Amino acid sequence: MSGTMFANKRLSALLRLGMVAGLLLSGVVNAQALTNDPLSAQQWSLNAIRAPQAWALAPVGGEKIRVAIIDSGYSGHPDVNWAKDGAGHDFYLDSSKVSDGDGKDFWTVAALTHATHVAGIVSAKTSNGVGIAGVCPQCEVLSVRTSLDDENIADGIRIAVQSGARVINLSLARANVSCSSGAYKHTRDAIVSAVAAGASVVAAAGNHNTPQIIYDNSELPNYRVDVANVSPASCPGVISVGASLGTPQQPNVEAPYSNGGASLTLTAPGGDATPEDGLYGAGEGDCPIVTSRGETGVSTSKVGVLSTWADGTGTHWVQCYRFLSGTSMAAPHVSGVIGLMLSVNPSLTPAQVTSILQQSAGPVVCPSGGCGAGLLNAEAAVSKARATTGLSTFAGACRYNVSGKSGQTPCAFDSMDVAPDGTETVTAYGHVWKFDAQGLPVTLPVPLSSSPVYARGNGPCTAQFAKYKKPCTFDTRTEVNYPGVGYLESITAYGRYWNFDANGQPFGPQGGQLHEVPRYAAANGPCYQKNQNDPCVFDTRSLVVFPEWGGLVESVNAYGQYWIWDANGNLLASGPLQSVARYKEICDKYGSAGTPCKFDTRELKSNRHEVITAYGHYFEFNGDTLLQGMPLKGIARFN
Repeated sequence: MSGTMFANKRLSALLRLGMVAGLLLSGVVNAQALTNDPLSAQQWSLNAIRAPQAWALAPVGGEKIRVAIIDSGYSGHPDVNWAKDGAGHDFYLDSSKVSDGDGKDFWTVAALTHATHVAGIVSAKTSNGVGIAGVCPQCEVLSVRTSLDDENIADGIRIAVQSGARVINLSLARANVSCSSGAYKHTRDAIVSAVAAGASVVAAAGNHNTPQIIYDNSELPNYRVDVANVSPASCPGVISVGASLGTPQQPNVEAPYSNGGASLTLTAPGGDATPEDGLYGAGEGDCPIVTSRGETGVSTSKVGVLSTWADGTGTHWVQCYRFLSGTSMAAPHVSGVIGLMLSVNPSLTPAQVTSILQQSAGPVVCPSGGCGAGLLNAEAAVSKARATTGLSTFAGACRYNVSGKSGQTPCAFDSMDVAPDGTETVTAYGHVWKFDAQGLPVTLPVPLSSSPVYARGNGPCTAQFAKYKKPCTFDTRTEVNYPGVGYLESITAYGRYWNFDANGQPFGPQGGQLHEVPRYAAANGPCYQKNQNDPCVFDTRSLVVFPEWGGLVESVNAYGQYWIWDANGNLLASGPLQSVARYKEICDKYGSAGTPCKFDTRELKSNRHEVITAYGHYFEFNGDTLLQGMPLKGIARFN
């Protein structure tokens, strides 16, 4: 998978993403799906997998299932159900090294077309009277732009899980590299973590069985490759997908270009190709004239899968539709069906999802003998999902600690606080968890970016503050019920602060910079000499009412130090964390020599009950007495 998928629309570049340059010329299957979308009559693949029948079993409504497309990026095509943040804006992410993270990157059309096509297959807007229909009308597509190297794919998987994805689609394939090799170690580890967090991972098998075509990259194989030697399709826990094509004579037959083998999970529609156009079929809608093979000439074939497309030059494009072929198109059919399955039974585990897909698969003509369990059958899969008792358990914060570029790190929380009513709130890995006084979950984990409180106006999860195209995270969050004021939620993130009342309404200034607060910016304060280019970051912050200290007390830990102020901003105490005996024991045992001691969270209540999380551990104190200390992963509600 050498080279880049963001280059011009050349055959070799898109082949590495799992697309096909096949040879067999076949007719077009025109079967009308049950929608009012004008181009649905040309979507033979929906009928091949019995998608309209599945829709009747999984009516649209309720919470959407988030499907992450880790691919070439977001185009904003208006006929795709893109994921939304809490303010209703399109929400998309970026794991690629080529982004500086400082603002929107403008990409050429070639950088966006592949992901746009994949996204439309999963969840084009259905029955809206426009364009095409998607496999999963109740899904929303979370676009995660990535490059093709191991670390960035792993990071894409990490941020997809931490942004609420239940399904992850990888329409990319590298031949002759098994996932068991060291070349895809980070991706393999990230997939294992994602599956443990409850996400199903789908990957294209790749298209290399094409000896009759000479490519412009001699490194690409032109022979069939066993999927056991394709990455990431061969990674443990992955649902690997080969491609089928549809003709009037044989509606369900193995595509000649598709990789396969004994370990392939199943097959789904990927379309055919022609000697004249290769993988690039005709355009529809506003861009009927599109180039053949991504280079020259005009494509006219309609033997591929019809989906959304972006066409044009430079940074200006039109949003339209196009036929393409490949296992890149087969994989999102499976991802969409998984979305339908989870919409009727969200408690299915990834293992149950895979089993149901295999058990419900239909027959496929398979000359190679390596087509997996058979052809994807959406109706049978959704029916079986409805009848299956889901075995999914509550996924605590530590399950969202997905390995990324830096490998696996200890479980760490951003904040942990107990409200006056006893509700415990934990924020970590872009999500928020709530537990009652008995430690039982009050709600399922929710992405912070999905909260209208945090994502609207000047909230911490809006694009003006949150790091662009990354999951929203907090540095600290604390709650207090202050006499004469009432309930207050206070958050710090990105070197700034926010306050909200009991109704989630802004309380006072929002998004102010910490280094501009006098008590923090003082010569002995945590933000001394900090500025906008070097923002002040708190590790922990607590607000608690201590009548014996005059009322409200604020406590902050940062840079290996602690500070305590009264309600008037007067400094009561400060010093190194290691100057406190109970903290020194934690720092000496778990910290690294020569680096400041760091707590992830510190919760202090008026009864002097103190809870600290640091270095992947949970510590509970009554005064100076340690009540318990154990790994976070060993606590049921967190794992």
